[in-house]
Amino acid sequence: MEPFDRFDEVPVPDQWDEIVDRAGPAIGEPGSGEDGATATHRRRSTWVLVGAVASVLGLVVGFVALSRGGDGDDAIGDIVVTPTDVVDTPTEAVDAADDPPPDTPTPVDEDEQVALTCSNASELAEIGQLLRSGQPTYDYQPARDVAQLVEWSDVVVAGDLVSARRTSAANGETYTSIEVANVEVLAGVGTVERIGSPSLWAEGLGDDPLADTVVFEGVRFIAFLDAFPAAPGGWAPYVGGIGFGCAGTRGEASPVAESLAGLDTEIQDLSIDDVIARVSVVADRQTEGISRPVFADDVCPPQSALDFGARDGFTQVFFPRDEVFPIQIIGAPGGTPADPFALIQRWDEATDESIDGERVEVVPIDGVDVGIATFDNGNGEATWRLADGSIGYLRSRGLDRDDIEEIVGALSGRALDAPVPGFDLDAGATDRFVVLHESVNTDVSSSGAMSECRRNGDPWIYRVYAINGDPVARFVAVIDRGPAPYAIGEVGPTTVIIEGVDDAEAPGVGDVIDADVDRFAALTRQPSIAEQDNTPDELLLGLDTEAVLTLFDATGDGLSDQVVALSLRLADGVTFLEVDWADFESHPDAARYLVELDGGGAGASNGGAGNTSIAGSTSGFRLGPADATEPVVVTVKIVDADGRLLQLSPTVRIVPEESR
Repeated sequence: MEPFDRFDEVPVPDQWDEIVDRAGPAIGEPGSGEDGATATHRRRSTWVLVGAVASVLGLVVGFVALSRGGDGDDAIGDIVVTPTDVVDTPTEAVDAADDPPPDTPTPVDEDEQVALTCSNASELAEIGQLLRSGQPTYDYQPARDVAQLVEWSDVVVAGDLVSARRTSAANGETYTSIEVANVEVLAGVGTVERIGSPSLWAEGLGDDPLADTVVFEGVRFIAFLDAFPAAPGGWAPYVGGIGFGCAGTRGEASPVAESLAGLDTEIQDLSIDDVIARVSVVADRQTEGISRPVFADDVCPPQSALDFGARDGFTQVFFPRDEVFPIQIIGAPGGTPADPFALIQRWDEATDESIDGERVEVVPIDGVDVGIATFDNGNGEATWRLADGSIGYLRSRGLDRDDIEEIVGALSGRALDAPVPGFDLDAGATDRFVVLHESVNTDVSSSGAMSECRRNGDPWIYRVYAINGDPVARFVAVIDRGPAPYAIGEVGPTTVIIEGVDDAEAPGVGDVIDADVDRFAALTRQPSIAEQDNTPDELLLGLDTEAVLTLFDATGDGLSDQVVALSLRLADGVTFLEVDWADFESHPDAARYLVELDGGGAGASNGGAGNTSIAGSTSGFRLGPADATEPVVVTVKIVDADGRLLQLSPTVRIVPEESR
């Protein structure tokens, strides 16, 4: 007999249609909610559901690679499944004809039933092996972190495991039906009394260890669940969405929580009570957002902070103007500020803003000349004149030239008296982009704060920003930043942005916490890290006098020190800081040169065509009126297309001579 001949006659229910129905929109398709906002969440269900059909096929052939979807971006990918080992627990196989109705557990006589207790690692391992029986293993796309898993879930709950049994649903699909009690909702909304995890114990594998109900005592659990009516209790877990362990155990000596399919790395080495405590913090953060962003002291101790306060409306988004103008955000369905997007404005015919430079290419789109420029750091812009004389202006992040052309070609101007007199996006002209958000500039509210820190022994400064408010404001806060942020993410209603040096130990969005009010207020009273270190050399400058600033190699590639000249200039009643790059040699990978004023990216400038546009040029940054006397802290940086730091100057404090 061939090794798998005994499986030839195993009946396999066709569950694919049920799985597809539950999965909702495929990856990359628009969701059904407003602005396609549900697409991101619903597409995650696919991984759980494909696992269900994979379990059926996998147990028939022993080892199966199941691939669903196409070769493009919508492909679900390979789901690899293997049967689990038979649990050596003596049970009597239940004849299918004698099975109780679907989702009806066998009545348990508690006087005769002996519960499996959990008080140590050995007992927990036995319970874990039992609950994993019949479960497939998955090759799947995991959540980025616990915060994202909370975001994907319809409800996150914790409580006690009461019992488990293999059951059959009305559609023929089989589950491990898990009864729970003393349930606490950590995030989302829902009443959970039973959870169904797709599983199958096929003929030929021996006695099913969950053919009869098994009762537990002292077992706690946490579950990240998706509403699925066909499953026992109407809830099914995400892959990696159930953890369990011995109750009342915390700390390093406690047994590490078990799971059905692995837990996120953030929580995989903790006891179940510690897992629940950690997820509770994350869930609260996801619900309330972040308003006072800091890293924990053991990650990157905060040393100073700024509270930007709240504001209503914008008078400047790229170009200052007093008029009311529309702001529209266009991106893929369900897109966030962390994803590629375009920000579009429309100005009246009196406006004469334009883009220029050697990277601009004039492209005819539907008979209209459109000036388009893209840059090595992933930013881009475009401008064109509509038939009514108004100006369309686009600024993008993470989009290439073809993307920009596709978006502009799909736009048509609305009536100028429309509530948001911007553009309509023709769905027939693009199937990849939608209008995510829109507003006029006077109807946008936002608030923000930031803190900065330095890891112990690390010379680099990290800055973390939290932006709350209307979606348009959160997208505006992300686009066109000077140093490219290495991390952008959503924490509930908050957009979190992190700037610094991205390395293996760099803090991430998941490390951001909300400081208490008193501590953050104390941080705002502290000077910046540069001022605390007394690292800024003070330069006393008069008008038209120069000081030399040296930039050092930040990569270890052996590039020699380079210098730039700083000076104060007066033009048209305005004081400018001029940076002269006449003798500067930039790193071969240079894409942008950045002049940071007072610790921010306000002085950032494009490097044009890389290092060739820096040498021999000058750049100016407005400081204030002719009688400006306020000192300004300046740092000069050179970065590559990904925002990696290549060359760096010391931070200096420039004091206008008249202020002494």
